[in-house]
Amino acid sequence: MTIRHSKKDYVSLDDIFVYPDIKCLDGDLTIKKYKWTVKEIVNKYNYIYFLGSEECGKTTLMKKLAMDCLEEGFNSIVLDASELNNIDLNILVSGFNKKYGLNVSLEDSNNVLFIDNFSKQRFKDSYLDKFLKEVTEKFKKVYIFVDKNSFYTGSSKYLKFNFQDVEILNFGYSKRNELYKKWYSIGEDVDFIQTDNNFYSKIDALSTHFDALMKKNVMDSRPIYILTIIQTLENMSNNNSYQLTSYGQCYYVLLTGMLKRANISLTNDLDGFLNFLSFLAYYLYQSNLESLSNEDFFEVIKIYDAKYIAPKNIKEVLLDSGILITPDNDSLQFSQKYLYYFCCAKYLSDNATDLSHEITLICKNMHNENKANILIFLVHHLRSTDILQEILSHAICLMDGTKPFEMSLKSYTDFKSLLGDEIQKIVFEDKNSEEQRKIMFDKMDQLDEQMEDPDFFDISIDEKDLDITKNELEQRIDFELFQQSTSSIRSIEVLGQIAKNRHSSINRSDLNDILMVAYDNGLKVLNFYLSIFKDTEKDLKDFIKSIIADKKQVSPDDAKKMAEKVIHQICFSVCLYIIQLISKSTAHTQLLKISENLTENKGSPAYYLVDLYSRLIISKELPKSLIKKIKQENYGNSLVYSLLQQLVIGHLYLHNVDYKDKQWIQDHLEIKVADQLRAASNTALKQLN
Repeated sequence: MTIRHSKKDYVSLDDIFVYPDIKCLDGDLTIKKYKWTVKEIVNKYNYIYFLGSEECGKTTLMKKLAMDCLEEGFNSIVLDASELNNIDLNILVSGFNKKYGLNVSLEDSNNVLFIDNFSKQRFKDSYLDKFLKEVTEKFKKVYIFVDKNSFYTGSSKYLKFNFQDVEILNFGYSKRNELYKKWYSIGEDVDFIQTDNNFYSKIDALSTHFDALMKKNVMDSRPIYILTIIQTLENMSNNNSYQLTSYGQCYYVLLTGMLKRANISLTNDLDGFLNFLSFLAYYLYQSNLESLSNEDFFEVIKIYDAKYIAPKNIKEVLLDSGILITPDNDSLQFSQKYLYYFCCAKYLSDNATDLSHEITLICKNMHNENKANILIFLVHHLRSTDILQEILSHAICLMDGTKPFEMSLKSYTDFKSLLGDEIQKIVFEDKNSEEQRKIMFDKMDQLDEQMEDPDFFDISIDEKDLDITKNELEQRIDFELFQQSTSSIRSIEVLGQIAKNRHSSINRSDLNDILMVAYDNGLKVLNFYLSIFKDTEKDLKDFIKSIIADKKQVSPDDAKKMAEKVIHQICFSVCLYIIQLISKSTAHTQLLKISENLTENKGSPAYYLVDLYSRLIISKELPKSLIKKIKQENYGNSLVYSLLQQLVIGHLYLHNVDYKDKQWIQDHLEIKVADQLRAASNTALKQLN
């Protein structure tokens, strides 16, 4: 892939390279420490297998490590395993010297060997053993880069002679932030832009785009994907020939890039492969399957070929491209979820008239994650307003009997026992915004790691307990309403994607309706969950009191007060989460005026908070008049005032705010600025996690 940048003709590896995190596959070490730096790994081991999935950056990491070794005074010898036809090291080193015009001696004690594409080596096992043994004897260090899936199927023949296997991890929040910073630093004065809020605005906008594209791991966070998406979004005005949304175009570019790697003709074969992939994805959807056996896969080809002209060598091309993978020897599946969703949505879009009933069914079942994701991807394909009306008609009916929690003084009073009547005590710790961002991203990465840990949630209960739990829940919760609450949450994202990606082609009235339904659905969900907390408040309080009493030597009265504070904090955090969720899903520069008008017409405190946070996300400037208005119109409403403080303090932590603005905030929101004090309750960093 050729990397282009508007401010530099030639982008070097150093301009954009970010070292990935590494997972050491030594069980004992993984328990002690999940992530290692590349430097820690190469200092700890001399003989390493670097494992990674397709396009995770194995070759790029190899090149960077080879450059690092050269700078440290070593001789870097680089080989491609796909070209190896001899295990004689003298011949291999001689070939390397001839290729690069060098004169490296095999006997030099400072030689470091790098081998790429090791899964493509064709040695017999006995010769492979001999080769691995000899390289560990002749070279100071040996770094071998190999496809993860291929390695696991033949690990017994690889893990010999003191080799350690490690895995190249996908980029988390911190690593993505490093890459965004490097990209926007190209051609700029780095010392200047690090303190510039315009710089942060660019990074935050890109972060929002990529997080939305990646969703809940529908797409791997690989550096090449990030760079492709950056360039696609920057070149949309020239490249959008496929009539997709900007996000749809990003997925399309990634998919066609994979097909191009399999050496198909984009002129003659692209349409055929895209059509087959959409047919295959819809077949899997209809059959409720994630994978197909080889026999069933060829049956699908047969069915397809009866209707269309099938491309040649379908299986080989799709495997070589990495679009399909073989998790075992007798099955095939899409390698990543976004490929499946994109292709399935394409089939629905291409056949929207005949499959209108299916689209309606998907809209009715947004609580189902699979259907909700297909619907989001369908938005990227269809430009017809029919799908908008279909989605709106179903979204507006969700939780029909539940009112939005508008956070007015009257509605707040209904949940006062849960939310408390004290204003959250906040002290702003005036620290460097760059440091605060790093802390925030590190914490977000830690949370993701915990979520991947199978022991993080212990949900194992026996059958008897399960029956009791169901009976209790059935008495307390309307399960249909609970299902609708899930649909409502997902509808916010769907509607947000429509508004943000189609704002230029949807009339203002419809955009107003989209935002209103998104806001209301989020606030209905908030009302629903607060009502559940209210109905179970006594049991919840007793449960928390028992935990506190077990862990601390406190009086019953103190335990009760502590339990009440915990409940207040939980419910406050839920309110904050919903406000931020709505804003993050719908905030867009072109929608701010519509949001403002909608908020003025509604007059709801919750709407004003959503509008405020949307503006903080987009503009980075403090909307002082709006902050003053929210404060003045909600006198005595400690919930709204505390949420207002938290949203503003979150902005302060992550952006460079001048002294005058800090002083203004201190004067108008009673937030003290103190260098050595920490926030008394959850800080902005916690609330943004």
